[in-house]
Amino acid sequence: MKWFRSTDKTNADAAEQIAVTMETTAKPEPAIAVPEDCDKEVLYGVMHINKKLGQFMNEEVIVTQSIHDIGTTYSQINGIQDMISSLDANFNEFRQYAQKIDGVMNQTDTAVQQADDKMGVLSEKLDGTCGQLHSITDAFQVLEQNFKHIMHMSAGITEIASSTNLLALNASIEAARAGDAGRGFAVVAEEIRKLSGSTAQLVSGIDESVNALYRSIDALKDNIRHTTATIQDNYEYAQNVQQDFKEVAECTVEVKNFSQRIITGIESTSSQINNAASGVGSAAALVSSLGSKLEQLNLRLSKRSIIICSITDFLQQIENLLTDSVSRKGSKPKH
Repeated sequence: MKWFRSTDKTNADAAEQIAVTMETTAKPEPAIAVPEDCDKEVLYGVMHINKKLGQFMNEEVIVTQSIHDIGTTYSQINGIQDMISSLDANFNEFRQYAQKIDGVMNQTDTAVQQADDKMGVLSEKLDGTCGQLHSITDAFQVLEQNFKHIMHMSAGITEIASSTNLLALNASIEAARAGDAGRGFAVVAEEIRKLSGSTAQLVSGIDESVNALYRSIDALKDNIRHTTATIQDNYEYAQNVQQDFKEVAECTVEVKNFSQRIITGIESTSSQINNAASGVGSAAALVSSLGSKLEQLNLRLSKRSIIICSITDFLQQIENLLTDSVSRKGSKPKH
C-alpha cells in the first residue's frame, strides 16, 4: 500500500500544481496580434481543438480514478493475503491438535490392549479354577460313593452283630438247661454277647460319624456349587468385558484412521492454501510493480494536464480574438 499512498500524494501535488498553473494562466496575458485575414474556418478549428481538449481532460480524470481503484484492489488483495495467512495458521494449529489426539489415541490403544491381555489371562485363570472345582466335585462324588459303601458294610456288620447276639442268647439258654455241665459254655456265650453289643455300639458310632461326614460333604458340595456358579458368572463377565475392550480397541483404530485422514486433509488443504498465498503474493508483487508504473504515469498525466490547461487558456484567448475579429469584419461596411 505504500505506493498507493505515494500515488495519492502525487495526485494531490499534481492537483495543487494544476491549480497554481490555472491561477497563473487566468491572469491577463498580452493581446495576441491576429492577422486581418482570419476567417470563420480558423475559429471553427480552434473550437474543435478546445472541445477535444475538454474530452481529453475528462478521460484523464477517469484514468486518475482508475488508478485509485487499482489502489483499492491492491488493498483488498493484501487483506485476502492476510486472511489466507491467518487461515493457514489456524490449520496448522488444528493439525497440531489432531496430532495430539492421534497420540492420545495411541496411548489409549496401548492401555486397552494391555487391559485386554490381562482380562484374557484372568479369563483363563477363572476357567482353570472352574475346572479345578469340577474336579473337586467329582472327587467328592467318589468319596460319597465310598461312604455309601462303608455304610453298606456297616449295615452288614450290624446284622452280623445282631445274629451273633441272638446266637449267644440261645447258647446261654442251652447252657442253663445243661446245668453245671454247661456253665463254662454259658460264660463264653455271655462274653460273645457282650462283644456283639460292643460291635453294635461301634458300628452305631461309625454310622453317626459317616452321617456327619455326609452332612459336611453335602454342605461343602453346596458351597462348591455356589462358588462354581459365582466363578462362572465372573468368567462370563470377564469375557463380556474382554469383548467390550475389543470393541473399544476397534473404535480406537477407527478414530485413529479418522484422525489420520483429518491430518492428511489438513496437510493437503494447508499446502493448497500456501500455494494460493504464493499466488496472491505473486499477484500482489505484479500489482505493486504495476502501481509503480501507474504512479509514474499519473505523474506524467498530471504534468500533461498542466500543459493542456495552458494550451486551453491560450486557445481560449485565440478564440476570443478570432470572435472579435470575425465580429469586426462583419460590422465593416461593404464597398
